[in-house]
Amino acid sequence: MTTTNPFRDRGIQIELLAAAVYDREFLKESGMVLEHDDFRPVGGVDSALWTIAGLALDFYKQQRSPLGSMLQREIVRWCKEANAGAERRSRLERIATELKKRYHATRTPVLLTTVIEYKKQQLRSSIIHELIESEAAGALTDETWDQLWRRGIYAPPSMQTHNYLAGAEDRIIRRVAEKWHRRPGLMIEPLDLSVRSIGRGHLGLWMGPPKSGKSLALIWVATSYLFHGLNVLFFTLEDPLPDVEDRFDACIAEMPIADLNVHGERFRQRFEQFRSRLRSQLRIVDGTDGSITISTIESIWERERDGDFPADAVIIDYDDEIRPQRKQSERRLEFADIYRDLRQFVARTQVIGWTAAQAQRRAEDERVISGKMIAEDISKIRKVTMAIGIGRGDWGENSRYL
Repeated sequence: MTTTNPFRDRGIQIELLAAAVYDREFLKESGMVLEHDDFRPVGGVDSALWTIAGLALDFYKQQRSPLGSMLQREIVRWCKEANAGAERRSRLERIATELKKRYHATRTPVLLTTVIEYKKQQLRSSIIHELIESEAAGALTDETWDQLWRRGIYAPPSMQTHNYLAGAEDRIIRRVAEKWHRRPGLMIEPLDLSVRSIGRGHLGLWMGPPKSGKSLALIWVATSYLFHGLNVLFFTLEDPLPDVEDRFDACIAEMPIADLNVHGERFRQRFEQFRSRLRSQLRIVDGTDGSITISTIESIWERERDGDFPADAVIIDYDDEIRPQRKQSERRLEFADIYRDLRQFVARTQVIGWTAAQAQRRAEDERVISGKMIAEDISKIRKVTMAIGIGRGDWGENSRYL
C-alpha cells in the first residue's frame, strides 16, 4: 500500500508545522523522526515554512520543548544572522501568525497518525529497495536479511535512544536556554537566588497557618508566570470570583484593593501597560460550588486546550476544597488520593502545578514552617517537588518569612 506524502499538500503541511511549533504531545511522538527537508517548499516556492520548520525542529531537539511563543524571537534572531531583508522577515512573521491561527489541539491525533503512517511506509520502502539491490548484487546473506528485517520494525519516536556521550554540547546549550524557560523563577529575588523553582511535570506547594498569605502567594506565582510567557489556568475553590479578580488587579497595578475603585483611572493605565507587554493569558475557573475533583480539573484543562488555550501552568487555591474521587474512612487517606492524582495529572500533561495547604494553628507565631506542621496529612510534603512554608517575618506584623 502506498501512503501519500502529507508534506506535499500545502494545507496539511501548514497544519503539521503549526503542531511542530506549538504541540508538546505531537513533538513527543514525532519530533525525532520529523526532518527539516520534510517541509521543503511545495512546487519550489515559498521557503518560509521550510525556514520556520528548521527553527522549530532544532529548538525541540535541543530543548525537548516546543518553540511556542518564542517563535517571533527566533525569527528575529534568524533574520539578523542570515542578513535577511525586511520583505523576507515580514513574510516569516505573516506565516508565524498564520500558524498560530491554524493550530488546533484537537487535530493532533489525526496529524500524528498521518505522519507516523507515512514514516513507516518510507522506512519499509527503503528496506525493500536495499533488499532488492543486495539480491541483485548477490550480497543478500542471512545476516544482511536479519539486519534489514530488524531495521524495518518501526520503533515509536518516544522510545528512541539518545547518544549521551555525543550530546554534551547540546546539553550545554539546553541548560543555558532553559535557565528560566524550563524552571521559571517566581520573581521573588531572595528565593530565586537561593533555589531553583519547579518546571513542567512538577507539583509545588505553599503551606502556612490561616491568613498567612497562601492565596496571595498563588496569585503572585500566576502573575509571574504571565511575565515568563506562560498561559495560566487558575482555579479558585474557596474565595468568590470577584474577590480573586480584585486581588489580581491589586497585584498587577501595585495598589491596595481599597484604592482600585478610588483611583480607577490609575488602575486602568497600569493594567493596560501590564497587558500590552504580555504574549500569554490567564483564565480563572470559579469552582466554589464544591464539585471540583482532579478529574474535573483535567477535563477543564483539556477543554481549554482544545479551544486554543493550552495552559502551561495549573494553579489551585486550595487543596482542602478539592473533592476526592472516592470517600475514605479518614481525611488523610483522601488527601493521599488527591495528591497522588494531582501529581499524576501534572506529570501526564507536562504542566507546572501549584496548590496550597493549611498548616496547624500552633504554627501561627512560627518563623520557620516545617513539614511536621502540615495539617491533616504529612505525606503531602513527600508527593510534591517543592514546598514553601510561609512563616512570620521579622519586619513587622505583615511581613512573611519563606
